[in-house]
Amino acid sequence: MRSTAYAVACCGLLCLFAGSALAQQQDQQGNDLRPLLDRIDRLERDMNLLQRQVYRGAGPAGAPAAPPAEGQAALTYEVRMSQIEDQLRDLTGQIQQISHDLDQLKQRVETLSNDVDQRLAVLEHGGAAPP
Repeated sequence: MRSTAYAVACCGLLCLFAGSALAQQQDQQGNDLRPLLDRIDRLERDMNLLQRQVYRGAGPAGAPAAPPAEGQAALTYEVRMSQIEDQLRDLTGQIQQISHDLDQLKQRVETLSNDVDQRLAVLEHGGAAPP
């Protein structure tokens, strides 16, 4: 909404400056400037009215426009949803990493357990290698 108001204000100022430059040029040439100056004044009034309506939150002809808060809220929800999706991806990656590490630890514990069982068997048989 504000960018629209700024664009309207810039266009209005541009028209005002162009109109005044044109008016000075035509005044030097001796042409009638009254219709042009009236039109510039009318455009300036319309621009000011539009700017007041935009900042007040009312649409053309006093019709209420969508409150800027709804658009802002939608944008806020969109950004928050994006952040939650990013966090979910990160957490999913962490869970997969932890699961992989856990599988490696299980394999290592199983290997160590088998090794300890073999060594105990050797000790139980009097130091000889098991059959």
